[in-house]
Amino acid sequence: MSYKLFAKRKSLRFAQGIPLSDRQLYAIGLVASLWALVEFFVVCFGQELAKSDPAKKAEFDSRIAFRHRARMLRTMVEAELIEPWRSQLLTILNRAGEVEHERDKIIHSVWGGPPVGERPADESTQILGGGYAGRTFFKWKLTYGGAMEVVKKLDAIAADFVEFQIKAAGSNNFTTETALQRIRRTQDQRP
Repeated sequence: MSYKLFAKRKSLRFAQGIPLSDRQLYAIGLVASLWALVEFFVVCFGQELAKSDPAKKAEFDSRIAFRHRARMLRTMVEAELIEPWRSQLLTILNRAGEVEHERDKIIHSVWGGPPVGERPADESTQILGGGYAGRTFFKWKLTYGGAMEVVKKLDAIAADFVEFQIKAAGSNNFTTETALQRIRRTQDQRP
């Protein structure tokens, strides 16, 4: 695989000075893309489970932060899905919640350090922890390998969301709606 992704970096006024290797930038891009996919699945499940209750759907849609949407989705899953589906989806959601902080450290930080050639290959030091009032991680090093570990976790979570829907729908041809129709509690099964 070629990591010559930023051959034109020198044509940019500021970005050419970002002290990250092309491999690190590639890994950060994967973290961002896979996290967007994980959030997309949370939104799909949440909107589908809330669609019969306009107030609940409006509240879910008004929540932007992942943790708030995931919390609402957990509540809906607990109330509306039958076992073993409920436990399986809650496990996937919990794994996403566990990796959220790692993702946030990578995405919301400003990275600095000596120029790429003057430090260990693929290592950069975080200089400002954006989004974490009063908390920074000055000693944390972003490496390609470290970022790729987060990529692997997010990739597995995204794949598990898709596999969950395929199994729930009983077909590779599914929508979130058709998947949830088969695994929702009936009215008489609801608490």
